[in-house]
Amino acid sequence: MTATPDCMSDTPSPLAPAGGRAAIIAEVGLNHGGDADLAWEMIESAWEHGADLVKLQSFAPGGLLHPSLPYAASMEGMMLSLRQHEALFERARRQGIALITTPFDAPTLDLCTRFRIAAVKVASMDLDNTAHLRAVARTGLPVILSCGMGDHADIGKALATLRESGATDVTLLHCISDYPARLEDMQLAEMPRLAARFGVPVGLSDHSLGLEASRMALALGARVIERHFTTDPALMERIPDADHDISITPAQLRELRLAAERTALALGGAERVLAPQESAGRTASRRGLYARTRLAAGHILRAEDVTALRPVAALPASALDAVLGRPCPCDLAPLAPIPASMLPSHEEAVTDDKEGAA
Repeated sequence: MTATPDCMSDTPSPLAPAGGRAAIIAEVGLNHGGDADLAWEMIESAWEHGADLVKLQSFAPGGLLHPSLPYAASMEGMMLSLRQHEALFERARRQGIALITTPFDAPTLDLCTRFRIAAVKVASMDLDNTAHLRAVARTGLPVILSCGMGDHADIGKALATLRESGATDVTLLHCISDYPARLEDMQLAEMPRLAARFGVPVGLSDHSLGLEASRMALALGARVIERHFTTDPALMERIPDADHDISITPAQLRELRLAAERTALALGGAERVLAPQESAGRTASRRGLYARTRLAAGHILRAEDVTALRPVAALPASALDAVLGRPCPCDLAPLAPIPASMLPSHEEAVTDDKEGAA
């Protein structure tokens, strides 16, 4: 079963949701335990509860693990076959679900290419896997690169490899490769450092418990939050070698999506913009210049002649230096506003008007 090459090409990127909020990736990973029906149940639940992308982990027998590893048989027992992957991707495509994966070998990477998925995830373990990075880049698909266990030199080399091989759309995910990661080990300040150093979108692959670190990352401007996802943490008893113990639930996913939306509203855009009520407040809440005592016309204004009080009537407090040493244009009663006509620019404008009329 093969999807059409352009099956997702006309849709907006789920990595850049409307409204400027962070994209949420729900990682089913291997939590399905090799059960394709359970995999679909998790995919559908994640989508219904607010995920922008739902992610699997994909590899063929012998494509990831040396057989001597004590957990190799268990992990390979949780794999979905290529045919099962194809069925899931086709079903997701029909229902408009952005299903992606972390491919660990050539057959599953080819699957990504055939279905033109929204992005290819590169796991932290492959940060230094040059051949794999090149193959991923050559797909032409957006790349999400996890940076766990890597320093800036590792990340820079991986980015260079991806770009040299044709990748033009790369997102970095700060990641602490510990399961679960403790809050005190999260080093979330690394996210803005990565963004500043490498000039690409940066997010968080969060392996901590709860939503605290994810919320903090959103406030720091994360463009993507990736979380392991399960429909039921109790599945850990049946599928013990999966990631149910560090996964968020449907209710937590909904909460995370809402947090992303609310954080985007609070953060605002790239530049400071005065809210309408703030613009009105510039007159009502700031101080203006007033005569402290009675001042006669022609009096040379001194600092002790002026007081700054709310609201602004004619001149703001910032105009004080411009009017000191200038003559009063008329008699001023105590607490009368210092007139705008005392500004040098006002006199120049009046002179220009008279010369123009002549």
